[in-house]
Amino acid sequence: MELGILSLSDLQSDPTTGKLHVPATHTREIVSYGIAADRAGLDVFALGEHHSADFAVANPAVPLATIAQVTTNIRLTSAVSVLPTLDPVRLHQDFASLDLISDGRAEIIAGRSAFLEAFTLFGIDPADYDSVFAEKLDLLLAIRDNEHVTWTGRSRPALDHLPVPPRPQQTRLPLWLGVGGTPASAQRAGRLGLPDATGTVWPQAVTQTCVVHLIRASFRCAGRQDWDKISRALRPIYTAPTAKAAEDRFLDFQEEWGAKHPAIVRLWENAWAEFVPFLQFDTEIRRVVCTTNATESVNARIRKAVRARGHFPNEAAALKCVYMAVMSLDPTGQGRKRWTMRWKPALQAFDIAFDGRLSLGRR
Repeated sequence: MELGILSLSDLQSDPTTGKLHVPATHTREIVSYGIAADRAGLDVFALGEHHSADFAVANPAVPLATIAQVTTNIRLTSAVSVLPTLDPVRLHQDFASLDLISDGRAEIIAGRSAFLEAFTLFGIDPADYDSVFAEKLDLLLAIRDNEHVTWTGRSRPALDHLPVPPRPQQTRLPLWLGVGGTPASAQRAGRLGLPDATGTVWPQAVTQTCVVHLIRASFRCAGRQDWDKISRALRPIYTAPTAKAAEDRFLDFQEEWGAKHPAIVRLWENAWAEFVPFLQFDTEIRRVVCTTNATESVNARIRKAVRARGHFPNEAAALKCVYMAVMSLDPTGQGRKRWTMRWKPALQAFDIAFDGRLSLGRR
């Protein structure tokens, strides 16, 4: 098994000031992520390609080349290169050059993108993107596998036994097919004998931010003397019965506190997309998912036990340590009996909300 880090290069807001990071700062931060990943012993660093003002990187090969100069082991790849909008000749040349700089550590993940900005920018009709992708993938494979390329298609001028320099240091560049979760994409990877990088493992998953952490972040943007007032003003937002009601309450909050604490307003605006799923749930579910504190408490206890041991002679010893740490949270077993009863309403609500998927494995 290999472990790595993927950065989409999306511009994040500073949690204390609410200000959006500028592309220059974030690009340098991305380079530092790659360096840190190499020093931590991770196997791969992947960088996304985007063509909108919300992201810092449009050509992953450039920051990856910078990372290559100051790292020694970590493999470097795009995630993904938006192949329908790119010239496969130039894409292979860019990553072949990266491979030479990195001493043979470059890879490509070619995909189709979930965003339309690139198609508009490069004049590609989104209705044709699948056929264009298939044609350009065919050319990219031909370039990867042959010193001289002969190819004819509609998306670019033909090649007649032409070399495409430079050649990579590796025998050929490792090429993955980016799969967004659709069966057709996975089937294409299988037909071509390509490994696939699956971006959506759980397509039905709902991403929900921690409401308690959102409130705490709001407090960091204000003086202590305002915390109680801000807490009372935020409560109608996260207890609203619907998303529309929450928007109305947020406008009330913005009117009352926006002038004094604009960073809090920006913080909630940036987190809104991952906050509103919370409002579609039953009260019992809200009580469970409003905070990750319970999970983090267990994780903290496990980390403390593992650090105290330092090392383990085998996997069984490590599992025993984790088991003992978890059991120490409730040595008498009385807590389990209480929480078994308390969880029943929430489990029933989860089962209804997610169409029986929660109990499917118990049938």
